[in-house]
Amino acid sequence: MLRKTVLFCLLIISAICTYGQKPQRVKNYYPSGKIMEQGKQLGSEKRGMWVYYAETGRLERKENWKKGQKQWTILYNEKNQKVKLIYADGTEKLYKGCNCKN
Repeated sequence: MLRKTVLFCLLIISAICTYGQKPQRVKNYYPSGKIMEQGKQLGSEKRGMWVYYAETGRLERKENWKKGQKQWTILYNEKNQKVKLIYADGTEKLYKGCNCKN
């Protein structure tokens, strides 16, 4: 019971600390200096569209986040074409025309 109470208090404190704040832009980089990912974050929660890149600079995937919960992911091939859409519940949709073997 004490553990649940402590967790609840932490959630309340987190909510109070982030109330009225705007999400901050975040960019993380590989050691080489090339961009790894970018998006917006409020506290420790990802918000909105996040874009992820391979170290070569190629687009790997995009994710949409809402209040720290991933809504969906779009995977891209080496030609920057959409390959697959994966929803939060695990269902998938393959995109046609990418000439992929996925």
